[in-house]
Amino acid sequence: LNLLKISYGFQSSSLSQLPPPAYSLSRRPPEINSESMNENEFSAFADNLPSYNQLSQNIDNLPPNYYNISIVPEGAILNYSDVLPVAKLSEAEIERNKNGIISLDPLLNNNPDELWRYFMTYLTEKPNVVVVVHGYHTESYIAYEQYRDANGNFSTRPVHRSKQVDDFNFTVDITPYINAKWSRVVVRANGTDNEDSITLRDCLEQYTRSTKKIKQLTLEKQIDGWRLQDVKDNIKVLLRQTGYRHHITVTFPLTNYKIVARGSNKISKFANNTCARLTCVLTCLWIVFLPVYLCMRSRVLLLSFNQVRSTIYGCNPNAKCGCSQFNATLTRIIGGESVKLSTWGFAVSIRVGGSHFCGGTILSDKLIITAAHCVAAFPSISRVSIAAGSNYLTIPNQVRSISTATMHEEYDPSQFLNDIAILKLSSSLDLTDSEVSKICLPNISSSYLSLNEYPPPDLDVVAIGWGVLFYHSVNMSNTLQQVALRTISKSNYYCNGTLYNPKYQFCAGNLTGGKDTCQGDSGGPLLLFTNNQWQLVGITSYGVGCGNVDRPGIYTRVAYYLDWIKLNGCQSSIDISAKKYFYCLVLFIMLFIRLPMTS
Repeated sequence: LNLLKISYGFQSSSLSQLPPPAYSLSRRPPEINSESMNENEFSAFADNLPSYNQLSQNIDNLPPNYYNISIVPEGAILNYSDVLPVAKLSEAEIERNKNGIISLDPLLNNNPDELWRYFMTYLTEKPNVVVVVHGYHTESYIAYEQYRDANGNFSTRPVHRSKQVDDFNFTVDITPYINAKWSRVVVRANGTDNEDSITLRDCLEQYTRSTKKIKQLTLEKQIDGWRLQDVKDNIKVLLRQTGYRHHITVTFPLTNYKIVARGSNKISKFANNTCARLTCVLTCLWIVFLPVYLCMRSRVLLLSFNQVRSTIYGCNPNAKCGCSQFNATLTRIIGGESVKLSTWGFAVSIRVGGSHFCGGTILSDKLIITAAHCVAAFPSISRVSIAAGSNYLTIPNQVRSISTATMHEEYDPSQFLNDIAILKLSSSLDLTDSEVSKICLPNISSSYLSLNEYPPPDLDVVAIGWGVLFYHSVNMSNTLQQVALRTISKSNYYCNGTLYNPKYQFCAGNLTGGKDTCQGDSGGPLLLFTNNQWQLVGITSYGVGCGNVDRPGIYTRVAYYLDWIKLNGCQSSIDISAKKYFYCLVLFIMLFIRLPMTS
């Protein structure tokens, strides 16, 4: 790891040139002792890295019959000389994944064996692993925010906030200490059924049999069996020996991990043609989703290089609410991620003067549920509109104006109690549009709520919105974001110290920090997947900072307000078919009463 010194510009025999951490005086770490660690001690850290044999089974010494089974075991290296002659191509079962789409040369379009040889050629490349080290700390400060109540009166109050201050950012190339072979190859494509794997032969044959003019397929390589966590821990220990005692994040991005076939000369010339670039941009939207028709189409477990796991939630296609055109895919990563198209059809952007202001959720074709503190800040109802059916703020699908906005009559802006409101649209949304859907509400009785929390603590939930991605940012995200959170018990010390009343509010987030909603997400939904459909259990209300350690977000407890929602919205929003049935029934009764009685 001598590159660690190079990346920091170390040229002397000590670590005294490390930049001082950006702490306030009250939180400054101990001064660095230049004699505590010399260059030799620092260099010795690289020699103490675990060897490949210590971290993973030595695949090079496996017996020849190791591959002579129907399924290649997890962790086995797939290479042309070992797998093809022994296990046979049709028996090599490979894990599937998604993304990584690129056009293939036409010469490989119709021969799966040639396609196999092409991909296997690149398995001998060396995996490059670069450690990215980011050190930072948080500082608290007091900001003053202005609030507007339901009567239009403004008030200012202090708010405790925190900000992240970077101390250092550098990278270390640990490629020389990583084994030169990849441990598996992954098919980056989607297929059919609910299987967890598909043979590579089947996948390649599906591709070569396809008659589509533009076909895409990419294989990706992975390293398995490595305990990169050991490297991460060692780096943290080393840094803290120099006096840095604060948050340190270490990630391991891999390079040269894709096995791709480039496009033909004709495709390349077409892509470089200025007149054709607009066509390429439009077709890219279609190309991105082509792998859905290659290998799989439903629920699957996805593995990526930093061992992040993703889950696709298979929604009930016959559900009347809580499901969109495509299933939601959630990745267990730090922070949020961009949403796939047509995933959250019930999310809307509430806009003031055409700019995103708050989030909301579709209850019916004419009703939107949101937070009361969003409605309280509306300058004029005539300037407010909603945009539905699109992941992008700049590309709205259905836009509707607002006719009325109803806040909870007991909304308390000082404590965000009863932070719930309903918007009625001037014209109905088109729910036959596959990009638009309505959400389900909890089916919880008041007697249950009197004894239990709903949602219960320690459940997986999802928050979505177009809010800022960084706490001090003023720019909203143009793309809809999603983040996986956990509900937190009201008895938790940090939750209890943040919310005002657990009867109306509850906590959700990650107490280790890094996952949260933020400014611009207010009014948006907090969703629970239950009975194969999504249910609105919370409305984004407020929080202390964004993603801070031990500072969960606070959400309005929707289950407590079911009667209020029915009283102020749903009863006045009977769908058209129900109205027609009701009117026909009344007309039939009136006609029956007027018929003459016969003896």
